[in-house]
Amino acid sequence: MSTPEVKQAEVKQPTAAVQAAAFELRERVPSDWEISATGDDTIYARNNVTGKVFEGAMEDFNKSLRGQ
Repeated sequence: MSTPEVKQAEVKQPTAAVQAAAFELRERVPSDWEISATGDDTIYARNNVTGKVFEGAMEDFNKSLRGQ
């Protein structure tokens, strides 16, 4: 009796970083974002629901959350 082949689950990487684009409505919930500072006024943010990644200025992130 042969051992069945075990396949590893595919791990999806976050989508490419988004810069200064308005987020979709479902991505505008501030509590769904995990945000880390990466430098002077620069952040790395990942949406825990959609997996979208933002990397850029805090001001641009705030505008995207407002849909601007």
